[in-house]
Amino acid sequence: MAHAAARCPSGRGSGDGETGKPRKVALITGITGQDGSYLAEFLLEKGYEVHGIVRRSSSFNTGRIEHLYKNPQAHIEGNMKLHYGDLTDSTCLVKIINEVKPTEIYNLGAQSHVKISFDLAEYTADVDGVGTLRLLDAVKTCGLIGSVRFYQASTSELYGKVQETPQKETTPFYPRSPYGAAKLYAYWIVVNFREAYNLFAVNGILFNHESPRRGANFVTRKISRSVAKIYLGQLECFSLGNLDAKRDWGHAKDYVEAMWLMLQTDANQSQRLSAWAPPSRPATTARFAAAGEEPGSAHFPFVRVASDQFWKSRCFNHRFTFLEIMSLRQLKLWGFQMIFLIKNGLSL
Repeated sequence: MAHAAARCPSGRGSGDGETGKPRKVALITGITGQDGSYLAEFLLEKGYEVHGIVRRSSSFNTGRIEHLYKNPQAHIEGNMKLHYGDLTDSTCLVKIINEVKPTEIYNLGAQSHVKISFDLAEYTADVDGVGTLRLLDAVKTCGLIGSVRFYQASTSELYGKVQETPQKETTPFYPRSPYGAAKLYAYWIVVNFREAYNLFAVNGILFNHESPRRGANFVTRKISRSVAKIYLGQLECFSLGNLDAKRDWGHAKDYVEAMWLMLQTDANQSQRLSAWAPPSRPATTARFAAAGEEPGSAHFPFVRVASDQFWKSRCFNHRFTFLEIMSLRQLKLWGFQMIFLIKNGLSL
């Protein structure tokens, strides 16, 4: 495939040829997800031209970004443009990158559900692991190594069977799921491209972050949706696998700002980010499920521990994940704007 270097921007910050202003063009995979939608909002507010890669499906899966269309009813695009593509198709990735010539790439696309990764292990590896390689190689093929900055959405699932609590910058990885293993490959291939080709490429190891846009099959939304159904009399109880799992929950809006900040610094290095910092504390799944209601109250949800789910959770679920050091915080570049709330007026 012919390289497109001659038509690519000469470097990061080069003018757009008309106004002379630095080009600010972002390409987001996973733009229709929780993080992708918040990131698109954030970048549009910063004056970026935003491009997103979406998979073709029989129905629209753009509910989280409908409001970002110039005309949502007619799906008329403004400064946000969508392209059909897939991380399993290297040809389409090269075509899109060559056409868009982004100055920043945010790779948020993934099969990101840990439990489902056991059922779709090969697919998860292809999308989350090899898909990252395809995207990086497309940047190289298009001759954009010197003009693009690359953000890879990594995960606390890299720690898996945690070797120490809290985790530190030096804590070794030990993934315990196909998802974690695929993301570990993605982590190291990003490092490889950074060192081999001098590409500005960083991994953001983000710990749990939630929002109303979180997918319904994740534990926080499963709990909140079930509690709402119990309140409405539509459900008597719901099942969880491990009530002792302790997580460090933040808000997705804060985390997408951190993603952007990683590409604005001169430090071409990976960052590990979490919401935990003294005197705050991580919370258990049980505490999350019971938040806002007292036991014995009319609407307190009855949580049933499903033995089959609990047994399966032993295979892949790590009990304590929260981080001690946050480089962006230490550099005083990032702080929390959103206090993570389960219920209005109730801080976790």
